[in-house]
Amino acid sequence: MTKLQIEDDSLTPRNVLSRISYAKNHGQTAEQLRAQAFDQDGRRTADIFGAYEKLLYDSKALDFDDLLLRSARLLRESTATREKWQARFQYIHVDEYQDTNRVQYDLMRLLTGPKQNLCVVGDEDQSIYRWRGADVSILLSFFPGFSRRPNRQNWKRNYRSTQNILDAAGAVVANNPERLGKSLSAEKGPGSNLKYLEARDAQAEAEFVAGELERILNDDSDQTCAVEYRTNFQSRAFEEVFRRRGLRYKLVGGFSFYNRAEVKDALCLCSPGNASGG
Repeated sequence: MTKLQIEDDSLTPRNVLSRISYAKNHGQTAEQLRAQAFDQDGRRTADIFGAYEKLLYDSKALDFDDLLLRSARLLRESTATREKWQARFQYIHVDEYQDTNRVQYDLMRLLTGPKQNLCVVGDEDQSIYRWRGADVSILLSFFPGFSRRPNRQNWKRNYRSTQNILDAAGAVVANNPERLGKSLSAEKGPGSNLKYLEARDAQAEAEFVAGELERILNDDSDQTCAVEYRTNFQSRAFEEVFRRRGLRYKLVGGFSFYNRAEVKDALCLCSPGNASGG
């Protein structure tokens, strides 16, 4: 972008890279991207895409998306290579099939070949990577033109959640227009009733959760509780409230906000015992 003298706050390298990756996962070239552009940012993104591809070519390098694209192209264009790899795999198994994109689908079709021994596992209700090119219709249609009739199994037994959780989740996802549909049955029984809170902000949410934990622990001090959240940055609000209320906690699978090097440095500088603290 610097070489092309493109400096614009609305067109960050992160956004451009994301757009290029999206285009590659949909099999689009820089020329196709430019043809579809309807504003200046779109045209400049296509220019950056073209320069980026030339740099990769001159460097004899591939990026992550190219690993799929070039593999699929090689299998498509080289009969000898395609037949060699088709003969190597007698069975192909694909997990998380609901998150397959078109390039991955093409690669899978090319590898499966005439044997057509394919087993996929997926759940259309868990398709969350559309922004990365995932196409849930690939799961819903499951191999159009497949010469052998697919054997579809719908697993309805659930071993993780209680029935109340499954029913609530099912009622929400039932609003999705594109789905096969299913009714899950819990092995753990109905479980307790669910509570729903729409908090004004992250702080209010953490306060509510801490209050519920205190109520549970007052009834049974030996109880162990877990707080689940979606992304790592959400831990800070909970950690602040837990510390203030004296609730002992352990962060699992993440890094505590207060254990980060920059936070420790800032706390040391601001501590009363530091002469230079402010």
